[in-house]
Amino acid sequence: MDADLIKSVTVPGTVAGGGYVSDIQELEEEKRTVIPVPTFRISDFTVAPDASGEKAEVRFALEGVGGREVDATGRTVVSYPTGSADAVIIFHRRGGKWLVFSQQIDE
Repeated sequence: MDADLIKSVTVPGTVAGGGYVSDIQELEEEKRTVIPVPTFRISDFTVAPDASGEKAEVRFALEGVGGREVDATGRTVVSYPTGSADAVIIFHRRGGKWLVFSQQIDE
């Protein structure tokens, strides 16, 4: 996993994606791997742009496949169950790109 990828799609100076970045950095520092690579299914997807055309709210249902973190020896450190949540992401247009301004995931 690459924290720079998360940083490249978020508005600088916001907390958007910060939890993901710190999780990735912790995995690297602890020499842990997530197995399998996280995958998600998105459904019930709606987009509501604001009148300016510079912001949009995206709502969707999210389903994630369970997995586990393993250490350098292959020992399971943490297990994650399969789960679902409702999510909202607010995007802002910056320099011709849509970037994540904030996100909320209600499990």
